[in-house]
Amino acid sequence: MLSEFHLHPIVVHFPIALFIAALGFEIFSLISRQEKWHETAWQLFFVAVLSAALAVLTGLWEVERLHLNHPVLNNHRTFALTTFTASVLGLVVNYELLKKKSPQARKIFQFFLCLIVLGIVITSFFGGEMVYEYGVGVAP
Repeated sequence: MLSEFHLHPIVVHFPIALFIAALGFEIFSLISRQEKWHETAWQLFFVAVLSAALAVLTGLWEVERLHLNHPVLNNHRTFALTTFTASVLGLVVNYELLKKKSPQARKIFQFFLCLIVLGIVITSFFGGEMVYEYGVGVAP
């Protein structure tokens, strides 16, 4: 029964929305100069990384389960794994910098957030191209 569902397209939209929302809250915090919006961005980032792990796992699971192989899929997977790795690295680095009360923590958080959202855009492009242009993973 579970094998009939395509979980990846459902799950993947949560981290996408959460990372983009985190970037939006961070931009709003810079404009408004209110720390509470930065704290919200950090919390969204944390939840986004956790949900991204599930998105990556469901993607890898569906590739395996459906025996998918396509050059665009390989690009999608490469950018997804790179972006996920950057998000985990960003989480660890920022957590350590916050513990040390580093004055650079916020700028590094912003760097990782922009890098990750850029990675999401590229990954999403390949995901959309894979499905809509080539029909990879779509039942005949």
